[in-house]
Amino acid sequence: MAVRGGKVVQTFTMPEQPGGIETIGDTVAMVDVRDATLTAYDADKLTQLGSVPAGNGPTHIVADNEGRFVVVDTRGNALLAFKDLKPAGSLLLPGTPYGAAFDRARDRMWVTLTGANEVVGVDLAGAQLKIAARFPTVRQPNTVAVDSGTGRVFVAGAADGVVEIIDP
Repeated sequence: MAVRGGKVVQTFTMPEQPGGIETIGDTVAMVDVRDATLTAYDADKLTQLGSVPAGNGPTHIVADNEGRFVVVDTRGNALLAFKDLKPAGSLLLPGTPYGAAFDRARDRMWVTLTGANEVVGVDLAGAQLKIAARFPTVRQPNTVAVDSGTGRVFVAGAADGVVEIIDP
């Protein structure tokens, strides 16, 4: 549903179970965890632009500097990039990728691997997604954040309730 000025101005039937949401310009994209789809909307016209399959189990999304939406496919152990709702690259990430954050200054996406207790930095500059850094983390690293000013990465561990600070 779209709300402007405190009033509902449009209702959409999708997604059923929204996961992550991101924007590029006037385009808003959302992953649907239940339907394993990526759906895009025009925020100005309040219309749905389309919906495409997004792996086996999308959970999170970032918008990169290349104009792509990059989806974390947790069950598929991969990152899937889309531009204009068309496939625009992928990267296998064994270890159950989950949490995601984007460092716009470095064009780097940080992704937690909950099954491996790691965090990886993925270089998103250019057409190919590639691993640029890998660090061991606290147990069950569900959430990650990055300070684009310093490049410092913060990883929250669900198992022990701690936050790890990484200076890559």
